[in-house]
This record gives sequence, structure tokens and C-alpha cells, in this order.
Amino acid sequence: MDELLTNEWLPADGNKPWKDRRVLCRFEDGHFNVCYWNGMYWVGQHGMRLSFGQEPTHFYIFEKFNENDIL
Repeated sequence: MDELLTNEWLPADGNKPWKDRRVLCRFEDGHFNVCYWNGMYWVGQHGMRLSFGQEPTHFYIFEKFNENDIL
């Protein structure tokens, strides 16, 4: 895929988000977690590599929170 869309679920096989960009990941068993692709493998929100066989099936690139938007 030449272009990755934000606010769309993308299959994780073959597609990867930008390096170190946190995304919402969906796993085979249906649970969700915030993860990032470090250029070599998936990493969980606490900086630990995801266990073998626990890689996401899909990921969602969300718009980043901007504290300046708060009233």
C-alpha cells in the first residue's frame, strides 16, 4: 500500500504504520491494545515486544490528541 489512511482499519499483514507511530491494534481473539511498529516488530504500549503469535491482525491510525484543542 503506497498510502496509509488515518481513521480506517487496515490489515496488519503487509501493511505497517510509520515507525514508532502509536496505533490501536486489534488481535485475533478480539481484544484491542495500543501498539507501535518499531521498524522490525510490534511493541506494546509499555515498550515491550509483543509475544510471538500475538501480533495484531489489524491496526487503526487515529488522529493524535492535541491539548491545544481543549477549551
